[in-house]
Amino acid sequence: MSEKPELPDPTPILELGSAFAASRVLLTAIELDLFTLLSRSPLTASEIAEKLGLHPRAVPDFPDTLLALDVITREGDGPEARYANSELSAHYLVKGSPAYRGDFFEMCGKRLYIFWGHLTEALQTGRRQNEGHPRSGGKELWKGIYENDEKLKGFIAAMSANNTAAHRVFAKTFDWTNVSTHLDVGGASGQLSCEVAKANPGVRSTTFDLERVSRIAMRNIEAQALSGKVEVMPGSFWEDWKCAKVDVVTMGQILHDYSLPKKMELLKKAYEALNQGGRFVALELLIEDDRRGSVPALLMSLNMIVETGLGFDFSVKEFDVWAKKVGFTRTERLELLPPMGAVVAYK
Repeated sequence: MSEKPELPDPTPILELGSAFAASRVLLTAIELDLFTLLSRSPLTASEIAEKLGLHPRAVPDFPDTLLALDVITREGDGPEARYANSELSAHYLVKGSPAYRGDFFEMCGKRLYIFWGHLTEALQTGRRQNEGHPRSGGKELWKGIYENDEKLKGFIAAMSANNTAAHRVFAKTFDWTNVSTHLDVGGASGQLSCEVAKANPGVRSTTFDLERVSRIAMRNIEAQALSGKVEVMPGSFWEDWKCAKVDVVTMGQILHDYSLPKKMELLKKAYEALNQGGRFVALELLIEDDRRGSVPALLMSLNMIVETGLGFDFSVKEFDVWAKKVGFTRTERLELLPPMGAVVAYK
């Protein structure tokens, strides 16, 4: 009688299939501002429950789950054990920290976590699941996200928190030789322009976004003492992009929002806005040409179905074809700070 073949270990798919639970624990801890609380002093489980207004049943399971996920640490065992931040949470999840990423995770918890619950519908219908869905009011995408100042500030802060480090790398490592003018299209908080100005004093950088967004950019620029070094151009890049030609045009996670015809329209606008010899740079989560890895980029591309319906992320190979169709002569990839990369098109 032959032996039954040994079954493969199901642990990886079990962990993947329930990963939403671990994600929700982290997002809830950020929503409750647990990490800022622990930055002041280590606390027992009962002290955490008291200070955060938690039900007694929530502890010690809640902090012990974060401990098991390596997000916090614990000294001792039992009721008198004290919890503190891990190196990662102390660095990235404490409000006021220079590298704070909590704004991004708050946006994930308040918006994306809910919308991704409808991924099946998004895949079956191609219809966005965010504020534009009938169940959420059927608003136009950006009007839904920007419907009030608080929501707008939260979204812009989330984008800035997640991208600033990569913008800094780009500003320092991109070849700015013989560049005097730079335009960042869809510049949001203006942070990319700020990083360019700080790293390259000889470059005059302009951030271009909608009027309400531009007011946030102005405040950010003033806070960094960069007024006069970074210009703000309010307007829609679909309707109001009529500025003088520049040496470098950038778009940070703008192209992936749109369908291919819209992508081509933006590429054409970028081409026409450049001086001869100028460069267009798209900062994106790039999918590898063979589409066999690139998990963050592929998840982001699925997120574009959830958020926009027709938007998608892309590979360098795809970008190269599109760029050459509108007149660019060649393209190349830049490595920034994973998972963010960039692709450059030369005029």
